[in-house]
Amino acid sequence: MSISSTGASERPGLSAFFHMGLFWFLIATLGALIFFRAGIEELLIAWQLPEYSHGPLIPVLSLLLFLRQLKEHPVTPGVKTDRWPGVALVVVSLLLGALGTFSRIHDIVAYALILWVGGILLISFGWRTGRHFWPPVLHLVYMLPLPGTIYYKVSTSLQFLSSELGVWFEFDGRAKYTAHLRPGETPADAVLREKAREDMVRELTGWRCMRITWADLGDPVRLAARIRAFIDRGTRPSAAAS
Repeated sequence: MSISSTGASERPGLSAFFHMGLFWFLIATLGALIFFRAGIEELLIAWQLPEYSHGPLIPVLSLLLFLRQLKEHPVTPGVKTDRWPGVALVVVSLLLGALGTFSRIHDIVAYALILWVGGILLISFGWRTGRHFWPPVLHLVYMLPLPGTIYYKVSTSLQFLSSELGVWFEFDGRAKYTAHLRPGETPADAVLREKAREDMVRELTGWRCMRITWADLGDPVRLAARIRAFIDRGTRPSAAAS
């Protein structure tokens, strides 16, 4: 009787703890949705583009990765006295989010949201346990578009490389000719328009185009060999002439 009464007396306290923890987590999540709204809207816009259409899957995969790691690093019982790194990270995320909002650089707000998620995990589980959950938090970066500065630097570097090699690469997918048609355009019209654009670029630059598809990405080794062979075919004549 004494054992059962002790267990019964402990359950309400534990239940109340989880209920209060869940309550404050929901309040924090609601506040984050409002505070980081500009970044979330930026994500929703980016996810409509073909190159970022995978974005909605990333949070799901991160959650599965988190649940897997939670089995390896279960919650430690007792009062958490090492929550301050999480509090500090949440404060940094709020400052960064405010900076992105006031400067109207919404990509910054989206990145700040990821820091907020990491901070909430550290607050919830404490530093000793929460620090092991950095992989699923870092994985969330893949749902975000590249910041404009990095994107243009990479694009410029690739354009310079293309001019040196005399080639350029384009990604092809079904959605390019079906889901993103212009008003009144058929898939056949989209294919002809794409071919006309490619012919124009080829005539203006003299470069050769190689198209890459989703199927190609499934075999990176074979794709790399194809790219090397494609580049070599264009450089051999000039090398022989020299």
